[in-house]
Amino acid sequence: MLREPTKREPANSRSFNRWDLVKRFLLFGATVGLPVGLYEAALLSFAPRVPGLLEPDISMAIWFLDPLISMAFLAVVGLLLGCCAILLRRPNTQLNAVLTVATLGAAGAWVVSIRLLFPLDGKYLLDAQTLLDARNLVAPLAGFAMVFTFGLLSLRVCWSHAARLFAVETPWPLRAWSRTLLGLTVFLVATLVFFRASRTPAIPAVQAGSPPALRGPNFVFIILDTVNADHLSAYGYFRATTPNMDHLAAKGVLFENAISPSSWTLASDASIFTGLLPHQHGANWYNPRETSTWTLTEVLQSYGYVTAGFNANLHYGQKGWGLKQGFDTYEDESSFLRHGLAATLLGRAFVQPFYEKVHEQDRFDRLDAREVNREVSHWLRNNSDQPYFLFVNYYDAHDPYLAQPPFNRRFQPTETNPDRAVSNYDNCLAFMDDQADKLLKFLANRPEWSNTIVIVISDHGEALGEHGRYGHGWNLYREELHVPLIFFGPGIPPGQRVTHIARTREMFATVLDLALGDKVPLRRYSLRRFWTPGFKPEAFDDTVTSELITDRSQGKEVATISLMTPEWHYLHNSQGQSALYQWTADPLEKVDLATLPQCQKVKSDLHAHLSDLIRFSERPWFGADYIDALNQPGYSFRRDAILTPDLHGHPPPKIRRVGASQAYFPRRGSPLAVRPKPADEDLLRSLPYH
Repeated sequence: MLREPTKREPANSRSFNRWDLVKRFLLFGATVGLPVGLYEAALLSFAPRVPGLLEPDISMAIWFLDPLISMAFLAVVGLLLGCCAILLRRPNTQLNAVLTVATLGAAGAWVVSIRLLFPLDGKYLLDAQTLLDARNLVAPLAGFAMVFTFGLLSLRVCWSHAARLFAVETPWPLRAWSRTLLGLTVFLVATLVFFRASRTPAIPAVQAGSPPALRGPNFVFIILDTVNADHLSAYGYFRATTPNMDHLAAKGVLFENAISPSSWTLASDASIFTGLLPHQHGANWYNPRETSTWTLTEVLQSYGYVTAGFNANLHYGQKGWGLKQGFDTYEDESSFLRHGLAATLLGRAFVQPFYEKVHEQDRFDRLDAREVNREVSHWLRNNSDQPYFLFVNYYDAHDPYLAQPPFNRRFQPTETNPDRAVSNYDNCLAFMDDQADKLLKFLANRPEWSNTIVIVISDHGEALGEHGRYGHGWNLYREELHVPLIFFGPGIPPGQRVTHIARTREMFATVLDLALGDKVPLRRYSLRRFWTPGFKPEAFDDTVTSELITDRSQGKEVATISLMTPEWHYLHNSQGQSALYQWTADPLEKVDLATLPQCQKVKSDLHAHLSDLIRFSERPWFGADYIDALNQPGYSFRRDAILTPDLHGHPPPKIRRVGASQAYFPRRGSPLAVRPKPADEDLLRSLPYH
């Protein structure tokens, strides 16, 4: 038991100021909060919260934000303990020591909780919600107990020296201490204000020796994240969800059957920006895109384009997943202070749960289309006279389907369509349509508008109960692959609708073709071929391949691959299950024809064609686990394909190499990183449309 010093001023002494004691505890808590905040900031800054990311998703502002909120929180803890001291009417040395050690114990519990909420070998030991559950408070309480016990033992050993620190009559330099902490707080707040003011992106200056800018067109590349084409009024939907997109499509080219290479964001976006299938670029739920391959924006950069990206996707749009490669400016949620707050223990344990209750399960750090437009408009106002590629990703149609007022009440469930989730989803489409129109109207008032090509696309679709599920990334049914695709601008014929199936991964070749023309021999792989007069589809044009690996956190990992033709959609997975749909007659894919005897030859032919297409796709394969979907009992397609003697042999007549447009550019870090010669036979096949 701790002994009190021999000389102690009575609790009822007039010289004792109770509020000085409270101030001591408050200042002590704030002081302890400083290293705690720096500790959490270091964890967030130096180690990605998701293993495998190329860089953390937290900006440098966390070094100022985290200490500030940790100081504030532990100051409140100290304040409460100080109030306990005077309310108990025993502001003596012994009680003060115990309560001070309790403050340190609270800090210890805070540090333990931070570590629990930080990934360990790719797994979170606890999340913020379960941490608040009384059943899961054992570890934080253990941290408190350890620090508290250690503190008491330390005091017991050196009590004679420590007693003066806790004695109520000991004069503390409260004024100097208060001023120091106040000055530090003002510094942290001022730095955060400066960070917010200076964070707004600007056009980079042209460096000496930069390649001369081409006078090619500007590009505004808009991805409507998670949008099913069947829910756009331009595609025949019964609700007027997208009147502005309808108007844009009427003045340009609309692809009625554009198909995504996968059913979730990272795999699809990586394919759009590289022209590769997922098994080639390797991006999956836990690994970023392989960065040795060229991106569309890198090629444009090398020809003098300024590139800027504004991505509102909460997770897979972040820089660390490899999508920012080739962008002079790339803004995502990590650029905003509220994302840093949401990543802290306080944000996850208290701010986000409270925000969800007030805002219908929405994310505190989610960016809506209006905020994205503000950032884009500022960037455009500071634009130079260089041609630019502007990438904008709107995230508003993603679950939980929360449109901003007044669009949240645009459509209501009806007797024929009672599903509220569908109505909410349609409301989100109407909101995005309105915001995309506002952005384009802003652009229309700028001098470069007459030389600007607008492309509206989606990364993937969304299941809305068609096969018993909502969301995406579950399978490769048509509702998750069929996406909108609209071109508008100079050189784009007005009022044309392309009915043939098309690959959205060919955006890589398409933009380069529209921007650079004869400088790259990619026209045969460009979607421009579909609106070129006299174009006749060949066998190469009649197939679209999509790939998926289900998120392993949802259960057993399953690889699925699909092949879509102008009539059929064939799916096969690594569990040996197949499905076959005649999508032209059954667009919702309700009737599986895979087991019908009369469809066995169709199924067999499609499987053989799919196998050949993957087998002769460009190497290397950074995501070979995607093609495990083609395994058979006792047979590994991956092993067989890798051991194929002639890796660069001629594919069958009806096969064009997947990734041939990427093969035109050297691969970084590869012993074969040699620019292919123009005489390359595969590229020569593209010359008739060059």
